[in-house]
Amino acid sequence: MTLNQETLFSENKLFDEELLNNETIILSYDASIYINTEEYKISKPREILNPLWVRVIDGRGRKNKFIYIHGKIYLTNYRIIFKAKKEKVGIFGLDGLNAYKNRLYGKIDIFLWDIITITRFKHLIRRGLNIYDTTKERYKFWLRHPSINLLSFIKEFDAAKKDINEANFRRYSYGNSSSKLIIHSRLEQHNKFWLEIVCKGNIKRR
Repeated sequence: MTLNQETLFSENKLFDEELLNNETIILSYDASIYINTEEYKISKPREILNPLWVRVIDGRGRKNKFIYIHGKIYLTNYRIIFKAKKEKVGIFGLDGLNAYKNRLYGKIDIFLWDIITITRFKHLIRRGLNIYDTTKERYKFWLRHPSINLLSFIKEFDAAKKDINEANFRRYSYGNSSSKLIIHSRLEQHNKFWLEIVCKGNIKRR
């Protein structure tokens, strides 16, 4: 059975059709990934909703260019997968909740064989994982539930990576990996709309 995109990204859970042959899920957690808006060429967050003190506390830094994409992280015997659902858009231009919805959706696949190391991070009110791969990419995930044992996640990853059959893994890795999320055009349009309103308001006040 082939799932259409609407069904595929209707929720954060992985469907059986998304798994490779003999791939099994070892564990999964609700998580958010730090995304640089410049990397995806999308509009920056609205300053009024992301003041400097909030960005410093939650680990996004002083520059107003990082956002969270909320979803679920999975560790399987072949991959680490992050999946974010395509959220529904509220009343355009009026629904303030749109600002907090995912402007990106889809999946990021990181094959275990391509991961160099995983480290833990703690920053004031945030704790999570840094994942470094062979392309020198760093993926930063905030694992949202405070009871999650980050060290246990890393130990499970180490065990899964040792069990990989390299020949089989290489066969599966081609054509299945995806390191980019998809831009939610409606929510991105909504964010740009409000940024323009704010910009015009600032010009008028000068």
